[in-house]
Amino acid sequence: MKGSPSHPDLGKVNMNPKEQKFKDLEIDKQIIVGEFKQSGTDEFNKFFNNGSAGSWAWSITADYAVSFSDMHAWAQHHNDAI
Repeated sequence: MKGSPSHPDLGKVNMNPKEQKFKDLEIDKQIIVGEFKQSGTDEFNKFFNNGSAGSWAWSITADYAVSFSDMHAWAQHHNDAI
């Protein structure tokens, strides 16, 4: 796992939210991941499966456009969790 092995409270922390299991951080607040490049619903699934409380895609250019139809489809499929 990539990260900082010397954090005094958390030990080794993976700084990639697509890989980090949020429960392992033992943080008493929920984590929301934001401002990432969206590729279909893959990122939403990774963050959700890693225990995030939510996530939002963002883009400053048309090259990395946000797909609202993909977000809507993901939300409908996970309606019981949101």
